[in-house]
Amino acid sequence: MAVLHLLLSDPSDRVALQLGLLASNICAFDFPARWPDILQNLLGAADWASPFAPQFKLRALRSLKHIFKGFTTKRFVAEPIQSRAPGLGIASLTERLQQERQLYRQQLKACAAPLQCLLSAHLPAFLNPSSTQQQQQQNAAANQGVQVGWQVHGLFAKAAVNGVTELLPLIADPAGLPEGTRGLLELLHGAAIQLMSGVPAGASLSPAELPGWQDLAGRLHERVCKCIIAHLDSHPLPFAEYVPYFLKLFVDAALLNLDAPTLRAMRAKRRVLLVRFLARALLCPYYRPEYVDVQTEGLVLPTGPDGKAQLVRDPGGRSRGKVAAEALRQLLSTPQVGAVVEALVLKYVALTREELEEWSSDPEGYIRSIEVESGPDADTPRPVGVGLLLCMLERGGDEVAQALINLTARLQAAGEASAETVLMREACYRCIGEGYSHVSSIVPFNQWYSTELSGLLRTRLPVFVGDANNSSSGNSENIITAVLQARALWLLGACGSELEREQWIDAWGLAVAYMGARDLVVALQAVQAVLLLAIQILDDQAILDQAAAAKLAASKRASGAAGAQLPGLTVGNAAAVDAALSAAEAAADDEV
Repeated sequence: MAVLHLLLSDPSDRVALQLGLLASNICAFDFPARWPDILQNLLGAADWASPFAPQFKLRALRSLKHIFKGFTTKRFVAEPIQSRAPGLGIASLTERLQQERQLYRQQLKACAAPLQCLLSAHLPAFLNPSSTQQQQQQNAAANQGVQVGWQVHGLFAKAAVNGVTELLPLIADPAGLPEGTRGLLELLHGAAIQLMSGVPAGASLSPAELPGWQDLAGRLHERVCKCIIAHLDSHPLPFAEYVPYFLKLFVDAALLNLDAPTLRAMRAKRRVLLVRFLARALLCPYYRPEYVDVQTEGLVLPTGPDGKAQLVRDPGGRSRGKVAAEALRQLLSTPQVGAVVEALVLKYVALTREELEEWSSDPEGYIRSIEVESGPDADTPRPVGVGLLLCMLERGGDEVAQALINLTARLQAAGEASAETVLMREACYRCIGEGYSHVSSIVPFNQWYSTELSGLLRTRLPVFVGDANNSSSGNSENIITAVLQARALWLLGACGSELEREQWIDAWGLAVAYMGARDLVVALQAVQAVLLLAIQILDDQAILDQAAAAKLAASKRASGAAGAQLPGLTVGNAAAVDAALSAAEAAADDEV
């Protein structure tokens, strides 16, 4: 209780933050057995009717988020042996642990309704600063000598939605969403639309206040998106009926309605969250046709933060999952998928003017940023956008692949009339390379190389490695040209294993020649292409060496046994080994 008292009284916010983290660590061990009322005490302090000042109410609300986050790794353990009562058996310990787990879940579920009430009170007041509800709350606060405005409501709404987001995985229940969730989701849906618009509802704010409101609205929008995603992740089947509404919301907001400059002006984290919902929905196993078409009465879902799962009988699981599956099918169908793919390529994958300026002024920094984007933990708009397109290709099949190829063909036909066309064309090439396994049946890489890439690299080689006096190195026009050259070289490394022998030799020569390019980014892409092409040959050679060694060892054993059958080698296995060795010899003959 001392920690809670200091948290709600210390004048320093920095000290209060550390006290909140300390309370989180204590709860990880002592809740609910030794500190059962901590959550209700914090919720009571955060309530607008509590006697605490707004800054202390906000601290209590923020501390709940830290506590919920700490519960994700909570473990239930029995007391040390020396403190057990005489005659206390394993059955009694097990029963006590089960009772503690049950109390733990009951206490957490009891937090859902108060958090929803707090969010319902503060979020509308922030979205509409001139609303009657806010005026009433301002008057109530004024009686205590405290002035409350949209800034305070925005901070409370952000803290409340953070608490809901962290709470949802802890109370995951395949039987259904927490009570009151429908109203909460309707509130979040409307709030997301309002926050995307960038202007408050009702009377407009003054020019001096509007930038501050927009900045807080952007950060609140990120939290709202995370909360919606948390509903999908923690309650996939109960949430399935809401997927069509939020699917349309995020497709319109992240891809179709906003123009590229407006979207790129947002924080990178916000842009990532706008498309993350789409990727999570596409990857959800309960929304896939192979589940909804086969599942009849059983499903396996996590039941709590311990990650343990149980079989739950749910006759409605198939029908609920089918609602979301149908919405995703319509998203990836021919009438709509073309526009979605084009918007994704333009607004998330294509290079920006700022990146081209970095290419020209700091090529080493640009290359480092590209390497970070290629890492497995990349969490920036471009790799997330490419990842979403890969999810669409995997789920939508030929319709999505054909939409990507049609867009690429249209951009190729447009030539290089504008920089935007070239940048989108380069982005399409990247998407094709990243998802080549999904488009290889439509565009074989060996044909693509012979019809376009080879000529593109060969005809422009003198411009990049020729006399510096005859080139326009460094200007914007040359950078746009270099974008295509660098991507073509990247494709050689990514898809070079699909080339025929003569094509591989030609591609190797071109990549080696571009290593001398004056444009550092192009030269480094050429180095990477040479490295990857060499790795492909070394991998193939290693397989041939293993086959030759296996053949030699088999022949030695056969001669030593005077033709006796090798132990453990059946006739069928021997035939399989002979077939494999023959194939290896044929491949070796082709390489010579």
